[in-house]
Amino acid sequence: MSNSKLNIAFVTPYLPLPLNDGAKVRDYNIIIRLAQHANVHLISYLHLSDDISLVKNLKDICSSVHLINHTYWRDRSKLKNFLRFASSLCCLQPFTIFEFSSSLLNQSIQECIVKHNIQVVHVEKLQMVKCLQYLPDNIVCVLDEHNIESKAWASRYLNTENSFQNRLIAYLQGSLTKRIEFNLEKYANIVFTVCQHDKKILQQELKSLDNKPIITCARQSVDTNFFNPDAIEPTKTDIPGKHIVFTGSMSYAPNVDAVLFFAHNIFPLIKARSKQSFTFWIVGTQPLDSVQELAKNNQDIIVTGNVPDVRPYLKMADIAIAPIRFGGGTKTKALEALSMKLPIVISSHSFEGIDNCGQDTSSFIVSTDDPVLFADSVIRLSNLKSVVGDFARTFVINNYSWDVTVNTILETYEKCLTRKLSL
Repeated sequence: MSNSKLNIAFVTPYLPLPLNDGAKVRDYNIIIRLAQHANVHLISYLHLSDDISLVKNLKDICSSVHLINHTYWRDRSKLKNFLRFASSLCCLQPFTIFEFSSSLLNQSIQECIVKHNIQVVHVEKLQMVKCLQYLPDNIVCVLDEHNIESKAWASRYLNTENSFQNRLIAYLQGSLTKRIEFNLEKYANIVFTVCQHDKKILQQELKSLDNKPIITCARQSVDTNFFNPDAIEPTKTDIPGKHIVFTGSMSYAPNVDAVLFFAHNIFPLIKARSKQSFTFWIVGTQPLDSVQELAKNNQDIIVTGNVPDVRPYLKMADIAIAPIRFGGGTKTKALEALSMKLPIVISSHSFEGIDNCGQDTSSFIVSTDDPVLFADSVIRLSNLKSVVGDFARTFVINNYSWDVTVNTILETYEKCLTRKLSL
């Protein structure tokens, strides 16, 4: 390979700022580190809710920034949403992919390839995969899978949806997503997963393909310098007792389901089984009405809404939770909590995305789906923060580095480019 810098078109379904959810955290940390080694040309949809002032920050990092206006489905009426959903079914495409496919996006990528001599087109999330389908053969096509999406839909269908309509939608979306997700050789030369668990699933599903893509784990990681309890003051509160924290976007269905399930099925057990008082803090952007109702009906539950920084809440808390029942990938919230020296109790579904790297993590991570065991674990670990916090942070520092993740990505690019040149 030449010593000249790689030219990369990095394609995202949203601006990778502000850092208010795990997907944006991943995109931004990869971009900022790739830009130290390569020319990164960002191509992103711009949504009505995006803060356009943040584009300047991205222009300071990237070689160029190309934005495409996009009307997200939440910004339309129910009738228009239904018509778009029906159109996606007619095209035998999952709605999430249909909604992010566009001729303007394809045109922008093609123009970027020509103008900037692009060698690698790197796409974030399965919903953007269609834009890889018709690129020139000499381009390395890369998909970064944040979740195994078909599995996420299946778990939602089986475990959480109650109404027939929602179960039917989840079933249809899962089936249509699977048709694309397990035929990725049509789109990508490289597929990155965020954890070893997801990598094994894809390898198993794609093992019979003759022209299967390179499947590599590029771990979801955490900026341990930023998520450092010594770098921030805790949120001030006069509320006595122990504090439980959940962080994440509160308009994201898996997070909403998790806090509702915890509030209704586990938190009452904690209050009944412990002599200590507990307060449950829900810290995240855009809380839905169903989440806000929790605080109205229970004085021991606090919904913060949008906050500029989650770290003060993590430092204030005694224990973090992640009772996620569907979705996929690595739970960034878990890594951030551990980096802030917080023990955490999580569901088995959340634990699938965390590689323990051959280490015993049981002193600071407990995984269970049983409400009683979950409650008892929260009570027990909430008293051990000062004992196990250092072990939790050391585990993250040693195993979840963004620098290691991006080195893996660059090495895989080079491997695939070398293979293409040899053909």
